[in-house]
Amino acid sequence: MKTYNMYLKIASVSMFLAPVCLLLGDLIWLQGGLVAEGTFVRWLSYVFLVPAVIGLTHLLQGRSGTLALWAGGISLTGIIGGTSILTLYRLGAVMETGPDGVPLLLQQVLFKNPLLPATIFLPGSLFPLSLIIFGIAVLRSQKYSFLPGLALILTGPLFWVGNALDVEPVLFLNDLILLGVFAWAARQVWPTPQPEADTVQNPPVIAS
Repeated sequence: MKTYNMYLKIASVSMFLAPVCLLLGDLIWLQGGLVAEGTFVRWLSYVFLVPAVIGLTHLLQGRSGTLALWAGGISLTGIIGGTSILTLYRLGAVMETGPDGVPLLLQQVLFKNPLLPATIFLPGSLFPLSLIIFGIAVLRSQKYSFLPGLALILTGPLFWVGNALDVEPVLFLNDLILLGVFAWAARQVWPTPQPEADTVQNPPVIAS
């Protein structure tokens, strides 16, 4: 039981840290202009997202269990893709770039292999898709308020628009919504203290 509770606590803390790092990374990167530092903090958010997604999948056991498992698998694939995209930005922060801001080495690689962008950017797009599926799973579970489910469904397109289309107001709005939803989920996952069983047994009564 102690190991199980520790697992839940790690998932719960990660649910809070992941969106916090995501928001801080975007602020450092986009508002502060520090690409290498901001993308590193954002990379940390993806690290915390792994146990956070597992915890969210655990939260939706039962009626939405199968759907949540699919969402979890798709989300983990998207997280791996997201870290690959962040690596490109980190390289671009220290490498020579062309007029369009794209690293020259990356331009050469993409010119030689046009399929490479698909293998990098398509997996990353699975993460916002998983948020929509998680939202549907929350609504389908009928155990919680409909608000977290609707918020998760909303964060799917917001995440894609903010990141893929570089719309900063949408990006930060999505970060704040994710912070609220994952904070709610963290509270749900955090283990409730269970009263300890009485280990003192009454002595047997010997009939005279």
